[in-house]
Amino acid sequence: MTQESRELAVPQTTDLDLTAKGVTELASPDAITAFLAKLGYDTADRTSLSPEAVGLSEESASGIKRIELLSEDPEKFLRVVFAQPKSLTAKARNDLVRVDGDDFVAKDEQADVAPGTRCFIKSEVGARAIADLMGWYERQWSDSVDFKDNLIELLDASKFGTKEYTPYEVYTKALYEYFKEELGENSPGLGRSAVDLAEFQDDAVKKARRILARYDGVLIADSVGLGKTWIGKKLLEDYAYHRRQKAVVVCPASLREMWQKELATATIAAQVVGMEDLGRPATFLK
Repeated sequence: MTQESRELAVPQTTDLDLTAKGVTELASPDAITAFLAKLGYDTADRTSLSPEAVGLSEESASGIKRIELLSEDPEKFLRVVFAQPKSLTAKARNDLVRVDGDDFVAKDEQADVAPGTRCFIKSEVGARAIADLMGWYERQWSDSVDFKDNLIELLDASKFGTKEYTPYEVYTKALYEYFKEELGENSPGLGRSAVDLAEFQDDAVKKARRILARYDGVLIADSVGLGKTWIGKKLLEDYAYHRRQKAVVVCPASLREMWQKELATATIAAQVVGMEDLGRPATFLK
């Protein structure tokens, strides 16, 4: 029977009913060879190998009792080798694991087998996993398309390419990046409000609320006459009126009466204290 006819006689399979007892019986070269034959591998050319032939050093070879090639496919992609150390030590195991696959080729075969095709696969599962991975890679490669031109076009249209942007576009982009978290945002109302604001003042209140929620404090600064008092009154309304929290307004003595009137018109209960009073005993706080 030729090697080709032997290969066709038993098709390769990985679907076997293997029991726990069957696994424990795989303890000899003959048992492993019979198992490989069931998988469809050619096991007719079993060959004994010397430790030196597989690349073990003289020191490592002294610990090996027997090495035998049990099966090899025609392409020499898969080789199953049985190695029996004289004693199962960590050194003997590590020496066998470190052996390179190229060394599992008889000296008279090395001229005919390319080094890149010689592999030492330690299990059927590992061999199948590698074969499946190679098949998957080939399918992906065959389905791929050349995207070089599209990539160049995409890069040219980006900030890394040749497209030029006008100052207006740069300015608009900067504004968007700065305010993008606020776009389309509507702060939930706490109820009716007695403080009417202009649109730009209302925007300031929304931003102040976000800063307050994050930092428990906010500093409002703007030019004279743009409504800082009204913005502050709106925030006081949130806390002193709607949330019923205690509030204190600290201001120069010259502005104390103004703040008292503003708070009264919005029915906001807050104590107004002059800055000068802060240096005196805190008997004014109720």
